[in-house]
Amino acid sequence: MKKIKKISPAIKAYSSLQPLRNAAGFSYGVAIIFLLLLIPLAAPAANTFVGVGTTSPQVALDITSTTSGFLPPRMTTTQRIAISSPPAGSVVFDTTAGTLYVYTGLAWVGSISQWLTSGSNIYYNSGNVGIGTTSPSSILEIKSSAWNAGVTLNIGNTNSGGTSDISFNNDWQTFTVGLNGSGGIIGTSNFAYLNNKATGPMGFFTSNIERMRIDAAGNVGIGTTSPSHPFHVYNATSAAIYGEADGGAYGVVGYSGGYQGSLGRNDGFAFVGIGAVWASGASYFNQSDGRLKENIQPLASSVENLLKLRPVTYQWKPGTVSHQLHGSKPQIGFIAQEVEKIYPDAVIFNANPGESKLKDGKPSLDSLIKGNYGVAYVYLIPVIIKGIQEIWGELQSLTARVDAIHGHFQAKEATLEKLQARLVLVQQQNTSLKDYLCQKDPQANYCVSAGKAE
Repeated sequence: MKKIKKISPAIKAYSSLQPLRNAAGFSYGVAIIFLLLLIPLAAPAANTFVGVGTTSPQVALDITSTTSGFLPPRMTTTQRIAISSPPAGSVVFDTTAGTLYVYTGLAWVGSISQWLTSGSNIYYNSGNVGIGTTSPSSILEIKSSAWNAGVTLNIGNTNSGGTSDISFNNDWQTFTVGLNGSGGIIGTSNFAYLNNKATGPMGFFTSNIERMRIDAAGNVGIGTTSPSHPFHVYNATSAAIYGEADGGAYGVVGYSGGYQGSLGRNDGFAFVGIGAVWASGASYFNQSDGRLKENIQPLASSVENLLKLRPVTYQWKPGTVSHQLHGSKPQIGFIAQEVEKIYPDAVIFNANPGESKLKDGKPSLDSLIKGNYGVAYVYLIPVIIKGIQEIWGELQSLTARVDAIHGHFQAKEATLEKLQARLVLVQQQNTSLKDYLCQKDPQANYCVSAGKAE
């Protein structure tokens, strides 16, 4: 390209404005506008540069000044938007927004950012930021109109062991969600938690189906939306809880009042209840190792107390958990309050049995009465066995006495049989003697009286 070597009439006209600018305070912008009006009248040849305030222009229009600036058209936002079909590259100063705007061919773009800088940082103190939306309703709002847009926000760390997380904080606490080298983080530096500050439950879903819920009271429900206990599991088709462990450990372990109850062990044994009952296969065993016992004493007589027990048949009342399990089928057993008077150690009173509900969700009768009595039927087994032993001992004693009496009578019977034999012999001998004497003296008195008798 050629540079202008001679000052064109337009340049001369601009130069003539210098005294006026200095006297009246005209800016370079006014002069440039005036100059632009004169350029068509005295335009230089094609591919030449025009310089204002410089004798060595580097572009088509090169304006150089250290004391003034360029003044484009000024207008309000309404006036700018009202410009009909502005050509791309149009420049105006928006007096409403207080910034320079350039038309890109698609939209007006402001030249002054709302972001502020502080060193190498940028920040924004007012308004909302929208990504994918022109009307953000939050400080930061990210939207995507695609149905399967993938990850909406990706926060990463190129270091394989580095932290990648989001931190939420106010003036007194910090809440962090993300990952570190050890796994997931939810919470503060030394405490992780999820909190629903409203009075309501917290639900956990998979496949858009609620799987677990923590209600406002803190009860955890799995398979139920209305947990009635601290941990309530419901499954209508299979086992509600399945515990599995290896290495001799128990699948499920529970503690209450210092006692431990365990279920499931891979060697075939399990503790049930408070650890005093084992289960192996289809059988249950009470722990009874003599090496674990002391002060062992024989059980006192029990037959008399056993005879005081009143075995009964009964049916569970409708509205009880047992009725829900057994229906109206007749049952056999004892009345706990009656057993307590005879064997108090075989009866337990649960003052706080907890809330239990029926299948229809209504409270059971068990939880409405003030406490429940229960009978440990297994406690009565040693008592019954002791009673059987006592009865058997008495039976053996009676049998011995009967045997002794029978032996005595047998001896008496033998003696009697001997006497009877001797009597027959005497009678035979007496008859022979009479026959012999009567042959000798037929007129003897015993012979005559015998003949008359005949």
